[in-house]
Amino acid sequence: MSLFNVLIVEDEFIIAEDAGEIVQELGYNVIGNVRNFDEAIEVLKLKKVDIALIDINLGEEKDGVDLAAEIRKTYHIPFIFITSNSDVSTVNRAKVQKPNGYLLKPFDKKDLYTSIEIALSNYNIEPVNNDAEKKDFIFIKDSNTFVKLKLSDIWFVKSEGNYVSIKTEKKSYLIRSSLKEFSVQLPTNLFFQTHKSYLINLDCIDSISGQIVMVKSFEVPIGRDFKDSFMKRVNL
Repeated sequence: MSLFNVLIVEDEFIIAEDAGEIVQELGYNVIGNVRNFDEAIEVLKLKKVDIALIDINLGEEKDGVDLAAEIRKTYHIPFIFITSNSDVSTVNRAKVQKPNGYLLKPFDKKDLYTSIEIALSNYNIEPVNNDAEKKDFIFIKDSNTFVKLKLSDIWFVKSEGNYVSIKTEKKSYLIRSSLKEFSVQLPTNLFFQTHKSYLINLDCIDSISGQIVMVKSFEVPIGRDFKDSFMKRVNL
C-alpha cells in the first residue's frame, strides 16, 4: 500500500507548474512533469506511475490521445484528459480512449481533486474478468486520502453491515460498500466468495477442513450455498 504517483503531461509551462503544485497540495507525489509523448513514455517505462493527467493538445506529431492509447495498451493505469477545447470533435476523439476523467482548463484545486476522485472510482469499477486488463491493484479511501492497494496483498474481505473490512498483513481497512459492490473490483481468477459475508484471496489459502477455510491463519466460514462451487473452484 502506498500513496500514488501522478504523471503530468502538459506542454504549457505555467499550467504544468500550477497542476504540479495542486497535486502536491492534495498530498500526492508528482513522479514526472513532462511536455510531450516521448518524455511521458520514458517516465512510464522507468518509474511507477499510478495516474496520469494528460493534455490532449501537446503541439507534437503525437498528442495526448495517442499517449492515452499507448497507456491503455501497455501500462493499464487510469488517466484524466485536461484540455482547453470542449468542442464536439475533440470530445469525440478523446472519448474513444475511455478516459477515467475529463478536466477543462482553467481548473482549480477543487476541480482537480474532484476529477482525481472520479477517475480512481471509475478505474476501480472497470471490468477485471478479462486477462487483458492486467489490473493488479485498486484505489481505496483511507481517511481523506486515496491509497493504492495491491490485490495480492488482500487476504480476505468481510461484510460489516453497510461496510466491508479489507484484511491485509499490515492492517484492516473499513470502507463504505456492500460486498457485492466491492466484489466487481476484484478479478474472479484470484478472489472467490465462500460465504454471504466473505470473499477470499485463493492464493492465501492455508488449508480447508469441513466448513472452514484457513486464510493466513484466519478461520473463514464456507457457506452451505457456496460449498459445492468453492470445492470445484479449488479442484477438490
